[in-house]
Amino acid sequence: MLLHYLKILLRHNSRHKGFALINLAGLVIGTTVCMQIFIFVKYEIDFDGAHKNNIYRVYENRKEAGDIHAQKIGQTAFPLAPALKAAIPEIKNYARVIVWENTPFTAEGREPVTGTAYAVDNSFLDMFNFPMLRGNKNSALQKPNSIILTEDFSKRMFGNNDPVGIRIRNEGRDTTEFLVTGVLHNIPAQSHLQFDALYSRNTIGRLDSMNDWSMSWMFTYLELTEDAGLKNLEHKITGIFNSHLNKESSISSSLFLQKLDQVHLYSNGISRDFLNTKKFNGGYIIPLVAIALIVLIMAIINYINLNIAQSFTRAKEVAVRKTSGAGRNQVALQFFLETIFVSMVALLISIFLIQLLLPLFSRLSGRVFTLNLWTESGFLLIFGGIAVITGVLSGIFPALAISNLQPVRVLKGNIWLNPRSSLRHALVIIQFTASIALTMISMNVFRQLKYIRNYDTGFSSNNVIVIPVAYTDREKEIALIEQIRQTRGVSDATGALRRLGKSIDRNQVIFEGENENALLQCSTMFVDFNYCSFYKIPFLAGRDLSPVYGADRKRQSYIINETLARMLISKTKQPTGELNTLIGKNFRYQFDDEFGKIVGIVRDFNFNSLHQKIEPLCMTYQDEYYFSDLSVRIDLQHVQQSLSTLESVWKKHLPNQPFSYYFLDKQLEQLYMSETQTSMFVAIFASLSFAVACLGIIAMTAFNLRRRVKEIGVRKVLGAGIESIVVLLSVGFIKLIFVSIIIAIPIAWLVTELWMQNFAYRAGISWTLFFFTGLSAICIALLTIGFQTIKAARANPVESLRTE
Repeated sequence: MLLHYLKILLRHNSRHKGFALINLAGLVIGTTVCMQIFIFVKYEIDFDGAHKNNIYRVYENRKEAGDIHAQKIGQTAFPLAPALKAAIPEIKNYARVIVWENTPFTAEGREPVTGTAYAVDNSFLDMFNFPMLRGNKNSALQKPNSIILTEDFSKRMFGNNDPVGIRIRNEGRDTTEFLVTGVLHNIPAQSHLQFDALYSRNTIGRLDSMNDWSMSWMFTYLELTEDAGLKNLEHKITGIFNSHLNKESSISSSLFLQKLDQVHLYSNGISRDFLNTKKFNGGYIIPLVAIALIVLIMAIINYINLNIAQSFTRAKEVAVRKTSGAGRNQVALQFFLETIFVSMVALLISIFLIQLLLPLFSRLSGRVFTLNLWTESGFLLIFGGIAVITGVLSGIFPALAISNLQPVRVLKGNIWLNPRSSLRHALVIIQFTASIALTMISMNVFRQLKYIRNYDTGFSSNNVIVIPVAYTDREKEIALIEQIRQTRGVSDATGALRRLGKSIDRNQVIFEGENENALLQCSTMFVDFNYCSFYKIPFLAGRDLSPVYGADRKRQSYIINETLARMLISKTKQPTGELNTLIGKNFRYQFDDEFGKIVGIVRDFNFNSLHQKIEPLCMTYQDEYYFSDLSVRIDLQHVQQSLSTLESVWKKHLPNQPFSYYFLDKQLEQLYMSETQTSMFVAIFASLSFAVACLGIIAMTAFNLRRRVKEIGVRKVLGAGIESIVVLLSVGFIKLIFVSIIIAIPIAWLVTELWMQNFAYRAGISWTLFFFTGLSAICIALLTIGFQTIKAARANPVESLRTE
């Protein structure tokens, strides 16, 4: 029986190839989009899935005296974890992580190699499932100065040689020697922990900050028992933390637990989250799934419309079958099975297309997607389920409608199905509303991202490369910067302890005003003398830092931004309220013993991403520690020559550190990667949804023309022109599209407005884009139906009237 049904379907499609291809194309597009979004979403939600289910990260919601608002930070105090383990039985284990980026390692006779190293407790490998390739994970990090390398990092340092037992060095201000005790398999891409080496935490000498509960500077992970209650546990943890703070402390904090598999997706509001690589905004998961369902539903609607348009060609076949004794259920089953078969064919084509498109999709998204249906049976089950559900939903209405035909009426010549026009119109409106709304949203999203790219951040990032520097000798760094400035192809160079666009630490500052003192929390940067002039940050009052002044060299001079200046004026009620009244006033960090002076006030600039409003900021000279990043402005007309010269200068001063760099403007674009990728997907899938909607309107046009073929013939015989007939046949569809536009506008406005709340600086919603999107939809629809209507209007009326 199944083979018989298949033969009938193939015979029918061979006679109506155009309809069959359009039918199949709609399902292929819908299935492909749905599957591709599923692959992307599954990739994101599978992050950290290889580890235990009961691991949580501790993060802090901290507010100190002088803070404008509380700040969520991913780091915690060093003594927190052992204190919690000792006091709370629900905590089975803990692991602390200290991140050292751009860490150079050398071995005897080998070139230096830079990587990210984590200083971790010995329990780290017991809690996290990072398999060992060589060595014993239970003892590899027990002793001080022990280090484990990843497979790739080991190959970069030693080629294919076994590194276990070899000593390597980290050369910064102090040289630390490590013994390689193991090699890990490469870290999976779907891990928020991305590192090149792990070394024993007890390698680090005892620091003052290790006893300070008020300083949050490392990451804490807890392994809990299965029956641990999170809310109660968070309350206990907060209580223990606050009980260890000094009574004089101005810190007010709450501690929270974040499940390991949520760290990647739900950490957008958490700052100082340095080790959470490639984090994605989980808020975009639901919209992406919604788009997948919308496009799939549109494909199903399209299939229904096409089958309605084709229904008259199957009417006599159904009538003959029912006359021969076939029941309604048998006929309905036949059409159900045909639809499922077509959806399965669409599934196979979609799988083939996805395999072809995955490399392109991986490049666009910055991820590496793979699809192996044989090793990942879940994919096969889900995709097969999508195909079956699509087939069933697509076939319900056509099967019921066609199987309900009355054989007597059909065989007498009355073969037209008469499904309610309101249903057909509703289906078209749903299709175009969805596609137009998606297009309007994507256009406004691109406008917002363009606004961000062109937004005046208050500093110049043009032609700037940033060179990461590992912990090194201060004098060497000063000499390096000076020689870089003299290098051909370099216009200027500077340094800072934190780069622009990266979470900058807040510190408490004290301002001594004329009327009263102010205690505030503000972001702090340690910079070189020419930092403001290098980045072309304009001054509103005062001067830049300069080595000419002794106080500047001793970190007793401060530059503040406009936001901080206005806050100081407001809090201390300065007599005149002018910015220049702050110049020369006493100002210091909370950990400094002596007051310095405010020497300059700069115009606000966006040192963080445009997701956040500009916060208070102060800058001072870095007199004690090293710069973590060097900024160099180069001549882009001779990039390779300039970079080659810079590398030779670098090797002369820091021979044990590899030379690496990135362009600052490209790095700043990474701050909006989630939005950029999501908008790209929305635009692509909006285009595909519009294509599906156009296929649907082709079906409706074909149905309408076949139903009105005699009417067209009569009108032509009575003298109607081609233009009037085309207008007559098209106006109904244009009305439906107008209704779709009216419905789509508020939907698009609401979704866009909600999305833009992620940004502190917004381009606003463009009603012009809404207008042109609606106009474009009308034009595309006219072009879609124009060919068929013109062809029908030009047909010979004699031929039309002969058909009976």
